Amino acid sequence: MSYQEFQIPVVLQPYIASIWVDRTSYSKGHGDKYWFPNGAIELIFNLGTAYHRKSLEEGGTNNSVARPVVIGQMKKMVALELFNNNYVLGIRFTPTGFSAFSHIPANELNDLQVPVNQVFAVKDNLIEERVREASTIYEKIGVILDFLYRNLRKIPSNDLINKALGEITSRNGDIKINMLADKFGISDKTLESKFKLSVGLTPKEYAKICRLNSFLLKFKQNSQLSLTHLSFETNYYDQSHFIKEFKSFAYFTPKNLLKDKAKLFDINLLSMKTL
Repeated sequence: MSYQEFQIPVVLQPYIASIWVDRTSYSKGHGDKYWFPNGAIELIFNLGTAYHRKSLEEGGTNNSVARPVVIGQMKKMVALELFNNNYVLGIRFTPTGFSAFSHIPANELNDLQVPVNQVFAVKDNLIEERVREASTIYEKIGVILDFLYRNLRKIPSNDLINKALGEITSRNGDIKINMLADKFGISDKTLESKFKLSVGLTPKEYAKICRLNSFLLKFKQNSQLSLTHLSFETNYYDQSHFIKEFKSFAYFTPKNLLKDKAKLFDINLLSMKTL
């Protein structure tokens, strides 16, 4: 696997969780990779062979991704069909980071992939061409970061939401949302509204995704342990709860889906700074 992360400029660190490149080659017939919801909005530049992003819902879409896109918060797992000449450059935003660059409410992008120039106010119709023509990966990243600098907006402080996100993350999603709202002196409804606007998800949805990713990371690192053991370690208090919540994201039971950990899309797990 050829995966690499790059340093984030200090001024952008409040908004960007990771800058990553994946150049893993996938042989024909390797099967799909599963990309789970990860609590992040991402800016993706595909510089190699177009990959296919498949919805697993009945009658769902199967989209070829060749052009730069913003991928909104995912509420459901998708399947990725990747190919030999795989070359993807990604900017993963912090949970509230996307709102610093776009006026579009984050929740309006949920489960969508949208062309870059439909998302940002300062447009650059040549950005894909300029990224492709840049000689080195550092120059390619520089082109993208310059584009983001030009779109950086003055926005009201997200301090309260960031603190609430910190509470959720520190507990791996095991927190009652009404208690969280009480801690910050606001109503559940106000907290939910603020979350949807800047994060894209409700606090409850984000907490569930946080717990899911905590489980997946432990599974990837300790796959010899039983799913039951790992689920208890990540605060799923009984098997029926664990299976029901897992299926709400992944359509399948954990036992059926996780028979082969190679099916997991590693980019989802290698950069966990978002959560």
